[in-house]
Amino acid sequence: MTDPQANAHHALLSARKISISRGMMPVLAGLDLDMNAGQAVVITGPNGSGKTTLLRGLAGLLPLTSGTIHIDGININDDRQHHHDMMVYIGHKDGLSGALTTRENMMIWAASHGIAIQDNDLEQAFDDLGIAGLIDAEARRLSEGQRRRASMVRLALSQRSHNRGNLHKKIWVLDEPLTAIDSDATSHLCRLIDRHTEHGGSVVLSTHSPLDLARMTVLPLTPLTQSSTPPMTNMMEHDYV
Repeated sequence: MTDPQANAHHALLSARKISISRGMMPVLAGLDLDMNAGQAVVITGPNGSGKTTLLRGLAGLLPLTSGTIHIDGININDDRQHHHDMMVYIGHKDGLSGALTTRENMMIWAASHGIAIQDNDLEQAFDDLGIAGLIDAEARRLSEGQRRRASMVRLALSQRSHNRGNLHKKIWVLDEPLTAIDSDATSHLCRLIDRHTEHGGSVVLSTHSPLDLARMTVLPLTPLTQSSTPPMTNMMEHDYV
């Protein structure tokens, strides 16, 4: 295993020459990505450009055809537990059990990720997403937008755990987090992301909608069938502060 002291100056997340195929079809080829502490990377592009494929690859949910991914200087294949401890991934599915309340869903999620929470952590986390009134609602009775907001409570819980010096998910990987939510929910999520990056966390997310974040880099992806040039070769050309 790599010496942590030797990784002090590495990017928080570094992907090198990664290629991913779905079935027999290449979706990403030779892609490089560095994400530093305190940075939000917003991935844009048309359907089929590889946004979800990239995020699932970074989360370790899709195998790489080639290339490497390092978290804090450690190859994710060398230490899967480190990868798990450092990252929260929220995909298209909200991951809520309809038979449980939203409170119960979040308590089970926190326990499975080694995050110690208290009742006031749950209440404040739901309030962070503007859904304090839904904390004891049955998940099956929620609208799609409410379920989407409830799934994001995981992010607020990871922040509140960090504030007490417990396990901290430094990297948030969010696939289309704005889907099915209104402008009020978007504002709550943006404030949560800004607070995370302000305290040295990093976020990589995909979206088709405009976002107003304090610290972000916009990275457009292009479908491989439209361009022979690997996407995201120069992040800084698309910086917005």
